[in-house]
Amino acid sequence: PLLVACSGAHDLGAQMGGWSMAWQGVQGNAMTAGTTILQAIRERSECSRCVHFTPTGQTPSPVAASTALAVVSEDPYAETAGDRLFLPIPLSNRDTKCIEALHASDPRRSIVLLILSGRPMDIELYARGTYGVRAV
Repeated sequence: PLLVACSGAHDLGAQMGGWSMAWQGVQGNAMTAGTTILQAIRERSECSRCVHFTPTGQTPSPVAASTALAVVSEDPYAETAGDRLFLPIPLSNRDTKCIEALHASDPRRSIVLLILSGRPMDIELYARGTYGVRAV
């Protein structure tokens, strides 16, 4: 089984970003048709029922996935509303909690980070293998 998790896994707005469906972008799947990362993995998997989803990292029982794909994302933005004085951008609290929950539910689980962002994200903690992250 594969566990697909976190804020960007099933969110077209996060995948598309600002200037896509609206000036500042939107979150969610309601404004356009498309395929989310979760949907694409399920469609291409030889065992779609073996692909499980958790937006929060809380592992659904009785899923025993040895690998998790954590799809982390920035909120959609454009121009001034997205300006930040300092880079890299920290991960959101929801994505930080998601990664921590994935690790806490099974410390032996390997976690792969997929980052949806138009600018540098602060992943140094995870790039060192903290919280079970094995690849970025």
